[in-house]
Amino acid sequence: MAETPTRDELVARAHSLIPLLAANAERTEADRRVADENVAAIEEAGLYGLAVPAKFGGLEASLNTWVDVSATLARGCGSTAWTLSLSVVTTWLLSRFSDEAQNEIFGNGPAVRASGVFTPTGTATRADGGWIVTGRWPWASGIWHAHWAVVAFEVLDESGTATGVSFGILPTTETTVDDTWFVTGMAGSGSATVVAENVFVPDHRVLPVEEVMAGGQAPVGTIYRAPVIAVGSITIAAPQLGIAAAALDHVIDKAPDRGVAYSVYTSQVDSPTVQIGVGDAAATIDAATLVIDGLAREVTAAAEAGRELGVVERTRIRAVTASAVRSSRDAVAALASAHGTSSFAVTSPIQRWWRDAGVVSRHAFFLYETAVEVHGKALLGVENLPSTLI
Repeated sequence: MAETPTRDELVARAHSLIPLLAANAERTEADRRVADENVAAIEEAGLYGLAVPAKFGGLEASLNTWVDVSATLARGCGSTAWTLSLSVVTTWLLSRFSDEAQNEIFGNGPAVRASGVFTPTGTATRADGGWIVTGRWPWASGIWHAHWAVVAFEVLDESGTATGVSFGILPTTETTVDDTWFVTGMAGSGSATVVAENVFVPDHRVLPVEEVMAGGQAPVGTIYRAPVIAVGSITIAAPQLGIAAAALDHVIDKAPDRGVAYSVYTSQVDSPTVQIGVGDAAATIDAATLVIDGLAREVTAAAEAGRELGVVERTRIRAVTASAVRSSRDAVAALASAHGTSSFAVTSPIQRWWRDAGVVSRHAFFLYETAVEVHGKALLGVENLPSTLI
């Protein structure tokens, strides 16, 4: 049996893909989906198996490793890293379903690509041995290359009344994609709308939302029992860290040969304004990276101890993660200013990183004002929090 690769080895695999992802970044954005070559290379590197249990040949890697790998890939292409992050979180979530479902999904190997949407914009009615599911789920990142779609839907009784919400696992061969993803940032994530029309989903691939959130059948004492929103927000924050790091490297690399317009500085290296901008951005990005790494360790330790995180702890994780994502976005904006107006030339990668970082920071998990409001209310003991994302 081959030895499980270490965290450093997996990050090294991701690092080796940066040139390919960077070379395909413009095409990924123009096509509004990840380039096929990127998907093939990530699969060959085994990275789609990061969260797949070892019993199925997966890597069962640590949460910190997921973050490091995704952040590294984002140095080449933010959209590609984003879809990898979403796939990893979704395959992690699949490990909460029944053994029958896991055997069906992972039985042919760990290179499983998945897309997930938590908003219950579909419905399900009872059928013999399962459910008939119909709905439209927008913003399904990576759906163009996914094998499975995990979607939420309202469960209807015989009178058509909603009695609850469940998650279902649908093979994408039984769904269609409505190409609705036309955006100015993270365009290459291909976050289009997945559509199901009267798709039969057997019972073993359906789980009530309460059971999913509680850990389902995942074993206690493992990362598979950690809170969904905590793991999800930490994981998909990682591309933002890599985007910011790529912008920092680019500005530093170009600074010696760039001057500051209408000033005495023929090299940006000599400009105090650029020096301060670069130093401040570097410190901000380092701080955000350390925060996310620390949160991942915290969540992992609690899961391994079999300790459930309370409401205040979970809202804190969401708020602090949102803060790290926001500060990374601001660092990219500061770097664009330090680099100069040419940052916004269509041929400059900085303008793409700037747009990508802006869109990531507006994801529902990372809306800063909402996140800190919810955390503040939790700290103050307010009941009926105004968000389910905790």
